[in-house]
Amino acid sequence: MKFGEYKRTASEWITTLGNTYFPDYLPSALDIYRPYITHFFELVDECSSSIELFKKINTLTINKGRIQYLRIFRKYFAPNLPVEMLKKKNKEKEIIAAYGSEFRKIEIVKKLHSKSEDEYDKILSAILYEYKDRG
Repeated sequence: MKFGEYKRTASEWITTLGNTYFPDYLPSALDIYRPYITHFFELVDECSSSIELFKKINTLTINKGRIQYLRIFRKYFAPNLPVEMLKKKNKEKEIIAAYGSEFRKIEIVKKLHSKSEDEYDKILSAILYEYKDRG
């Protein structure tokens, strides 16, 4: 059978994952991700620049949630950078040289978060939950 012949039966070859409907998973998302978000903003408060924050996140291990913090960093500071690029610790200097000037100013994020912390935490938890079962 040729690949093009699968079109007729494509729905038979798709595996569904049994995803949960939004907002049904929001309580679970908050349970899982609020600690990461809370700690992320503790790190933000400790830093005076977005580059310093990025470097600090890169000192964390995977077990300490480095990838989760990078996902949050990306949403607030560098939405155009792929997480896969940010994940590579050995690319830190290269990323900063090429994209550091495009990172959002940390003062802006501090102000945004202080105004709507709970609302943004819910939204961000829902977004992060979407990544939960991916590779």
